Amino acid sequence: MEAGLRLTMLDASGFTCDYPAGIDNLKIGRDVGWADFVWPLDDRRVSRTHLVLERQAGGDWIAVRQGQKYVEVNGSPVETAASICSGDTLTLGRRDGPKLRFDIVMRAAGGAPDTLRTRTQEIVSGWHEVSRRQMRWVTAGFVAAFFATAGAYGLQYIHYREQIGLLAEMQDKLVEREQASRQVSGQFPAATIRKLRNAAYIVIKCRVNAASVCDGTAEEGFATAWPVEPATMVTNAHVGRLLDTLKAGERLCVRSPGDRPRTYCANSWQAHPAYAAFPKHLGALGNVGLDGEFQAATRPGAYDVALLRLDVPVDPDTVLDIAAPATLTALKEGDEVAFAGYLLRDIAGNETAQREPTPELHFGTISSLTNFFMLASDTDIAHAQLIHNSIPITGGASGGPVVDRSGKVVAVVSSGSIIADANTGGVSKDHPSAALVNYAQRADLVRDMLPGGTFDMAAEKKFWDGEAKKFADHENYVARQFLAEATGKLDSLLSIEAEFSKVLSADLPADQTLIDLEEGKSYAVLTYINGVEPMEVILRRPGHPDCDKTGRWPGFVFTADKTEEAKVIVFSNTAQNRDYRLTLYKADHVEAARSSRSSIAATACIE
Repeated sequence: MEAGLRLTMLDASGFTCDYPAGIDNLKIGRDVGWADFVWPLDDRRVSRTHLVLERQAGGDWIAVRQGQKYVEVNGSPVETAASICSGDTLTLGRRDGPKLRFDIVMRAAGGAPDTLRTRTQEIVSGWHEVSRRQMRWVTAGFVAAFFATAGAYGLQYIHYREQIGLLAEMQDKLVEREQASRQVSGQFPAATIRKLRNAAYIVIKCRVNAASVCDGTAEEGFATAWPVEPATMVTNAHVGRLLDTLKAGERLCVRSPGDRPRTYCANSWQAHPAYAAFPKHLGALGNVGLDGEFQAATRPGAYDVALLRLDVPVDPDTVLDIAAPATLTALKEGDEVAFAGYLLRDIAGNETAQREPTPELHFGTISSLTNFFMLASDTDIAHAQLIHNSIPITGGASGGPVVDRSGKVVAVVSSGSIIADANTGGVSKDHPSAALVNYAQRADLVRDMLPGGTFDMAAEKKFWDGEAKKFADHENYVARQFLAEATGKLDSLLSIEAEFSKVLSADLPADQTLIDLEEGKSYAVLTYINGVEPMEVILRRPGHPDCDKTGRWPGFVFTADKTEEAKVIVFSNTAQNRDYRLTLYKADHVEAARSSRSSIAATACIE
């Protein structure tokens, strides 16, 4: 027997692809020339070069995300790479993105399907054929080789000069940053630096024994945390949520720095109340470019802070204090800050960093302050809670404390600007952007979750709604595009007949709505799920038993052949409960709509 691989898309298609034993990596993406498992080209939630599955020397498999591409393994976000086992589910693009199951399948040797590309074959020709072709091609080949060689060297020289220039520019930037860092570090008292270092705990996942204690046989470090109270650690919400994804026999813990580390395991976690509400409330915001296409706004995580509750308290001397509210609202560009934490992604020794944790200390300045919409907050200091800074970080720094000269915490590291290099043996490596702009969450967000916190969700949502008006709204954009197309198909104006606000459940991701139809009338059905595309929109009518796939997102048009009640069924592979809206439009001009019946028959499945 031999172990082959199988990848299965967890959607309506159920598409499966098998791979034989002996392969060491599988590339997943939309680029036909790059990927082994080619994702549907029109699903832009998955990038062209999204993910590589690699087999390790010991036979285990890992999932290596390519650059900043979002990947989850069984609901746990991947920072750089994560171990995967047979039966694990990979989520791509975003938390509620498309899913793929990874399976190791045992087959009889030689029985696996051949799905790999054929290698370049040797061409064998008889001497008669060779002699006839030789003289015909030798002269042309010589001339072509001459010019090709000259051109190749010319292009290589130009490329070489460009690369040297880029490297020199990045080197200059790094030298400048290092010099600035030395100047800033000199402004921090030794006592502040010492306490900051001692407060930086590494976050680990580990396998535990019967006593629910990490036994050291299997563990992995992946983030940073610090104590705000002896039994309460602060980290990012995208780190804390991993507590809900642990397998049997695993625990999420923190470990103190130094050559005599102690491990403390978490029993629960608490995210900031706006962490999940913010993206759900807003959906997709962005801008409509000059080409008329919608450009989704990219922004760092918002309200990305969490508390970890520990089984036993840590050393109280390592607890850090949060800066006073007046200090936080007085933060400004140019303020000097320091950070301690664990830089793990693509850093030598990251595989064993959790054994005797040694945090890195880095220094920088605040470069700007914005709200979580990446908009200026000059007159709304209370919402200037996204701290842009020049502290060099990478994966593993998430959750680390950022302090001022007094040693008080002013922010929590949450994300950075990273450049993916796809030229490293076919696997992307992450490099810091020469722009040196990274992000942290202002520390008053932590205070919101502590006793006495005064966070007002209703007031915050009112603020969100006001800021959202400054962006192009994806739902309105989709509706305009859809109605323009539907009006053209029906050769008629459309008016709203009915509107429905519904909910799709993660447990039962299908919902139906009853609509009343009138014989001879033409209709359009539009659905929208807060920026998430439903997998399928189906019209079910009595007397049309075979018409069960009417259209895909965002909707379809059709003409009713009799007066009746019909059902619109919406499916989605959402991973959480999602609000959605369904709007039924009716054509205003019946005769014009009937005349276009033949042009929409295939789409509407009305025959």
